[in-house]
Amino acid sequence: MAALFSLVGISFINGLTGAALPGPLFSYTVVKTLDTPRRGWLTGPRVIIGHAVVEITLIVLILLGLSVILSHPVAKAVGGFLGAFFLFFLAFLIMKDVVMKKAFLPTTNSPAEATRTARIKNPYLAGALISALTPLWWLWWVSIGIMFMNGQFISLTNLPSVGAFVIGHLLADFAWYFLVSLVIHNIRRFINHVVYRVILIIAAGLMGGYGIFTLVTAILAVV
Repeated sequence: MAALFSLVGISFINGLTGAALPGPLFSYTVVKTLDTPRRGWLTGPRVIIGHAVVEITLIVLILLGLSVILSHPVAKAVGGFLGAFFLFFLAFLIMKDVVMKKAFLPTTNSPAEATRTARIKNPYLAGALISALTPLWWLWWVSIGIMFMNGQFISLTNLPSVGAFVIGHLLADFAWYFLVSLVIHNIRRFINHVVYRVILIIAAGLMGGYGIFTLVTAILAVV
């Protein structure tokens, strides 16, 4: 039992190395939290529920031995092109709202002003889609994630270790994104429309930057 609790702790720390990466999921969570004046602090956990569905599916695939397929250059290329298009599209939508001056920080008294920047309105769906279409997340799993699982002897022949690993890893995701949304929700009262638009530009820049990185990675995978 002590070994399982230890594995939960180690998996938590290992999970933070992926959760704390400031990628598209992070950018979406920040924007969506700002766009949710009521109970915005719940945005992070809601996003991670969707993320967890995709992540648990991936873990099962890895345990079934499909990591070889997932790390194949063709799979990386296809995922990269799809991911790049998706990230460019999200960045375009954000910048479109900013340039056309449709981006306004919503308030509890005027929800109609809410920007449509976070175009995927459902945070659960966003968590799943952004995770599945972010190659950096896949890259983390086929490198650090699989290496960690092998090092801890996590396999279908040892289901308790699988459970401990999943619990620890997902706790890291929930803890980090809950902290992010909680902090953003509590400082939003000090953010005006100008600062909000600057944050949107930064978020769009991050998504666009990851899109370029993803596209280059996809091209190199097939060259």
